[in-house]
Amino acid sequence: MERLNKFRVWLLGSPLAVMLLFAPFFRPGILNDLFDWIYICWKGVAMICIAACFLARPKLSALTVLLGAYQVLLAVMTVIRGSGADLSEWMFDTVSIAALCVLVDECVEADPKALVKGLFGCLGILILINLATVLAWPGGMDLDPPQVDCYFMGRDNGNLSFIIPLLAVAALYGWNRRWRWYTLLAVMAVFCASVYITWSAAGVLAVSAFLALFALDLLEENDPLGRYRGRVCNIGVYYCAIAAMFLLLIVFKAPARFSFLIENVLHKNVMLSGRTVLWEKVTPLVAEHLIFGNGAYEWNDMIMLVGEINCHNVLLQCLFDTGLVGLGLFMAALALLVKPLMRTRKSFGGYALAAAVFATLLDLQAESLVYPLPHYALYLIAYYAEKVVPALSPAPKK
Repeated sequence: MERLNKFRVWLLGSPLAVMLLFAPFFRPGILNDLFDWIYICWKGVAMICIAACFLARPKLSALTVLLGAYQVLLAVMTVIRGSGADLSEWMFDTVSIAALCVLVDECVEADPKALVKGLFGCLGILILINLATVLAWPGGMDLDPPQVDCYFMGRDNGNLSFIIPLLAVAALYGWNRRWRWYTLLAVMAVFCASVYITWSAAGVLAVSAFLALFALDLLEENDPLGRYRGRVCNIGVYYCAIAAMFLLLIVFKAPARFSFLIENVLHKNVMLSGRTVLWEKVTPLVAEHLIFGNGAYEWNDMIMLVGEINCHNVLLQCLFDTGLVGLGLFMAALALLVKPLMRTRKSFGGYALAAAVFATLLDLQAESLVYPLPHYALYLIAYYAEKVVPALSPAPKK
């Protein structure tokens, strides 16, 4: 066991090793066929290393347990409802989720700096590749046969699941390295460029919200606005804003009242690319199995049922899949982030993490990836903010 622990400390103390452990979990969908066997082997090796680290220090965070409970509930309801999802694929995804969560748990305990540096390298490379392909194919790549999961490499802005966690770790990394404010802004601009080029409305709103909060923080040292940072960065207020947006979009069906903003500023139709019609179709299905949900559906079955591959709203997707019980687990997971983020909000690192969580949830009002793997990493880092933020805090100038 002592040798195993030494291996764990050595492995998770290296930013390069951490980057290589995370990389197979963040595979772009476009690489599914071409590099499938490479990624399977790579992920297998990564999981063996993660399992070894866990055996050396067998401990799970409360957040990891809640995320696992959601997945178990989703599987149980899928079997009970007979909704047709491939359970073998679900099990593989669940194991991947569990491994990623354990990896973050172990990395935080071993070396938070290596965690942030490794994620910065891993996600940064992916986003730079995405930017290059967006510039080369601004209208998207034509794939034959079409692959609806390839929201990367110039196709769409599903890469927001990569970019917002990256913005958080980039802020932490630059803060730790004492980058100048203009260097940080330049890095953020490069990472955000593909979002504005392809103009995904939800993505633009989410990234803009993060950048606005980020820019406000940079004013602290030289501007009176800085003293209001603690009031602006309030995760409770952020959550209330997300809840209000959900009520406006889904319950009160208010997009038509914001037609000027939607059509003239975001240049989208008032139906939000068909989402309002989709939400109206999903709502009665939610009501049929309100307590425990409908279980998971295959994409083709979901298209036949409501005309889309998912519900395009994270809270509505929780209700559809797992009912009020699953939504409760999701909300409980988010609630675990309140205490650490509020305790660290007056530091730059805590502020950046809270802004990233808010931006992620803002984007998920038009998407429904309940727990995409990069979001897992972001939520867990936020959960550990009281360890990560002090570890990344730059040493005082002499």
